[in-house]
Amino acid sequence: MMIDRPTVEQLRLGLSEALIDLCGNTDRNAFIAPLDLGNNGDPFQVSDAVSKWLIRDAGDKPKGVALSASPVAPGLVARGMQRAREAKLALGADLGRVILDPLQEGEIFGLSFAVLPYCRPLSRFRWIRRFERSAVGPAVLDWLRQATKRTLQEATEDEVERHFRTPLRHLANHLEMPNVLRDAATVADQRLQECRWKPRHVLMHNDFWDGNVLIDQGDITGRKGAKWRDRFVVIDWPGSVVKGYAFYDLVRWARAVSLSARGLTDEVSVHCQIVGCDAIDAPAHLLTALGHLEMNRERFPLENFIRMAVGCLEALWGVCGKWK
Repeated sequence: MMIDRPTVEQLRLGLSEALIDLCGNTDRNAFIAPLDLGNNGDPFQVSDAVSKWLIRDAGDKPKGVALSASPVAPGLVARGMQRAREAKLALGADLGRVILDPLQEGEIFGLSFAVLPYCRPLSRFRWIRRFERSAVGPAVLDWLRQATKRTLQEATEDEVERHFRTPLRHLANHLEMPNVLRDAATVADQRLQECRWKPRHVLMHNDFWDGNVLIDQGDITGRKGAKWRDRFVVIDWPGSVVKGYAFYDLVRWARAVSLSARGLTDEVSVHCQIVGCDAIDAPAHLLTALGHLEMNRERFPLENFIRMAVGCLEALWGVCGKWK
C-alpha cells in the first residue's frame, strides 16, 4: 500500500515529537538527525529503503537510532521488530541477546518506526574494518553454529512439500534464472525425492553480512566486561525466517568478510554435522533458501539477486564439490 510521502523535515519533526520523552532533550534541531541520506538528501532514495535517524540525549551522546519505513512499504519496520522478537524467542535468552530490544515503537505519517539502542558499527575505514571483522569473526561464526543447532527442526511432510520442494521447483522452472541455478535446483529436487538429503529448518537471518553486525560498547545486552569482539549484536531482521534454511547465512557472511577457503570448509563441515547432511548436499539446502528468497524477492532487483545467488552457490561448490 502506497501512502503520501513526507518531506525530510516533516519526518524529522514528527519523529522529534514522538521521541522527545525518550531522549529528554527539548532541542528538536539537535537531538535527531538523518543518517545516510544520499547525495540528494532523500531518506527514501531507494523506494522501499528504511530511513535511519541518529538520536542524541541531553548530553549530546548517541542514544539510539530511529528506523522509519518508506511510503512504499510502510509496515516494514514493524515487520522487522516482530520477526526479531520471533527470532529471539527461538534462540533463547543467551543466544538471543545479540538481538536488540526496541526502546520505542510506533507509527508516524502512516509509517511504522522503531528506536533501537545505539551500538557502534564496524569502522568505515577499510584497514580498520578489516581488522575488526577479523577480530569479531570467530565470535560471530561460533554464534551462528550455536544458533543453527538451537533452532534446528525436522520438517513435517507438508513442510517438505511447501518449504523445500516448492522453492526448488520454482527456481528450476524460472525462465529468467541462468542454467547454472536451474540445473542445480533440478538436481537438488531430484536428490530430495530420492531421500539423499533430509530437509531440516533452522533460523535464517537472510541478510547476514558485516554491515548488520554492530558492537555494544555499553551494557545494552548484558555482556559488560566481555571483550568488545564478544559484544556484537545483529540487526535488520525483516527478512528473517524462524523456519528457514541452513548454509545461506554462513555463505553470505563468508563472502562478506572474505573468509578463507579453509575457514569456510571447516565451518561447512561443522554445519553439516549439525544439520545431518553430507557436504555434497549442503548446496541443496542453499538452493532451497535461494528458491525461497526468489519467491519473496519483493523489490530486490532480479539482476542483483541472480548475481548474489550464483556467487553463493559457486562459493559453496568450491568447498563441497558439485554433483556428478
